[in-house]
Amino acid sequence: MTILSLVVLYKTELDSSDTLRSLAGQSCTAGLHVFVWDNSPDEATAAKKDWLSQQFQRTYYHHDGRNTPLSELYNNVIRQCLLDVRGQYQYLIILDQDSLLHPRFFETMRAAAIQHPEIKLLLPIVKSGGQIVSPAHMHYFKGTFWRRPYYGSIKARFTTAINSGMMISGDYLAHDFPGYPPELRFYGTDTWLCQSIASSHRWIYVVDTTIKHELSQFCEERSDVKLWRHWEIIRATRFLNRDGFFRRTLCCFYTTISCVRSAIKYRDWRFVHRAAP
Repeated sequence: MTILSLVVLYKTELDSSDTLRSLAGQSCTAGLHVFVWDNSPDEATAAKKDWLSQQFQRTYYHHDGRNTPLSELYNNVIRQCLLDVRGQYQYLIILDQDSLLHPRFFETMRAAAIQHPEIKLLLPIVKSGGQIVSPAHMHYFKGTFWRRPYYGSIKARFTTAINSGMMISGDYLAHDFPGYPPELRFYGTDTWLCQSIASSHRWIYVVDTTIKHELSQFCEERSDVKLWRHWEIIRATRFLNRDGFFRRTLCCFYTTISCVRSAIKYRDWRFVHRAAP
């Protein structure tokens, strides 16, 4: 089994990425190929690229200084590596740049995939500050965190997960996945993938392995970055819930209230002045 791991970087050196360093330290990397999509303004130096190539069996490095939206770059990688060359990779693992993987993450995920070939999406437990942040419950536009981990097969409907750590069937991506819509830029791609799988498959699988990952919205950041992130999430949430008058109206009301709460919390009415759809 050959698995492609896609790691997206932004303003982070190759050898400084927690994800790449912990991926290189896996107990087993047989059959693991790594594709690095570097969204940083500056391309990695030759020495950094050499470091990358020495860590894994096969590596691909692509620099794109445009900070390409996740939806676009995911579609590009799927097309290049899974559609243009059918059968080369059986699974795609998506990873952010700052995820700390358990030393047996890859081995455990691969073993689960071999044991359950009918499953199209396998997920690790992802924790941020001790809180399980993925998988999570998602009832249309309202998400809630798990209080405790669940392992094995779980119902795909009303379940979401963050991108980092997802292991997706190459067969599903090549034949059944509609692709990521351009309306989703940096947020909502993970929920779109989960909803797409739930529309045609009843079960997904949670693997007994853990990733430590700090969610950006929980970290200290500049007000302009927080504002940008806020509107990206609002826009994605409304797009994902655009179908059906009742659902669309409730989502608009819910996100508008969220905007008001953020404006009060941060004492900045820029969080709410675009609240109307």
